[in-house]
Amino acid sequence: MLEKVPEAPVDVFIVWIPAISGDDYDEAMKSTSVVPDLRARHYWDGSQALGEAFSSGLGLRARMAWDVYLLFDSDAHWNGTVPPTPRRWLHQRPEEDPALELSERQLENGLRELLK
Repeated sequence: MLEKVPEAPVDVFIVWIPAISGDDYDEAMKSTSVVPDLRARHYWDGSQALGEAFSSGLGLRARMAWDVYLLFDSDAHWNGTVPPTPRRWLHQRPEEDPALELSERQLENGLRELLK
């Protein structure tokens, strides 16, 4: 999707979290090729701390946010232990709100909205 907006001034942070059997650092690093864009930075959160921090703020049913896509305004800042609230977010979790289910169209629309 990033290839559609090659000139867009965006920072992409991809955080890999062990969520299912077989998820580990080595597998996460192999998966970085899924998003090869130079604007993307990949991180490993083996403790799941980031996923847990975002779960309650997003109102998720799950203890940990994973398979979520968070879009932030350029002025979003992390304050203390409370993560910033995304302007828009999407997920791939069957137990969560179907209106927020990830689709390429929804993600592209959200990104374009932020770039206005």
